[in-house]
Amino acid sequence: MTPKLARYLTVMFGLAIAGPVHAVTHTPLPPEPPQDQVIEELYDNEAGLVIFTYSLKRDGVVDYVTGRKVLTWKVNDYGHGVYDMERFPVFYWYDRALWRDMETDGINGNETIYMENVTFDRLRYK
Repeated sequence: MTPKLARYLTVMFGLAIAGPVHAVTHTPLPPEPPQDQVIEELYDNEAGLVIFTYSLKRDGVVDYVTGRKVLTWKVNDYGHGVYDMERFPVFYWYDRALWRDMETDGINGNETIYMENVTFDRLRYK
């Protein structure tokens, strides 16, 4: 296993608490929400990802999550992290499923379900 693959698997397991896997029919993965629906932006230094949490219903409840690979980062003059990241996410969490897009080419039908019956674990990022 390459270090890169190990890092991705680490974040996928770290982001999710998996219950028993059941054959579930999922609704198709919807398009990535617009920036005005972002609840929070998180940086996972261990996995090298910037994670965006969204509320599709605009009720403050996280119901969609994306993670983009960080290419480079720096700290600006104000002490905030500035990230250069992939254009499209490598993973999506939606409808209790963790989807992966290893091609990082946006939602176009080649995404696969990595894990089913998964909840997003926000407490990992205290």
